[in-house]
Amino acid sequence: KEAALLSCGSLVRVVKADRARRAIISFVDEDAGTVDVMYPCAGGSEEEEEGVPSKAIQKLLDFELNGAVANGFQDNFFKACSDAKEHGNQLFKVKDYDAAQEK
Repeated sequence: KEAALLSCGSLVRVVKADRARRAIISFVDEDAGTVDVMYPCAGGSEEEEEGVPSKAIQKLLDFELNGAVANGFQDNFFKACSDAKEHGNQLFKVKDYDAAQEK
């Protein structure tokens, strides 16, 4: 994995067998090969999980890191709608249901 991906403050996806969720890395234990993460929740709260295996961490999809998505609706509404649907489908395929619902 990229060193930048596994660093405090990185926005990542934690992938487990039944689902995936976006999270922020709060602590990295390189010796143990684990990270502690915080999952953003509705209402501005956070849920913490410690000791997540580093191999369960993935980078976010490119479109999640691109801030220009919102501007697309003003430029070409129908293309932006199609893109949003495709992005939601991609998130659903990686089992990040919360992120897919946001699309």
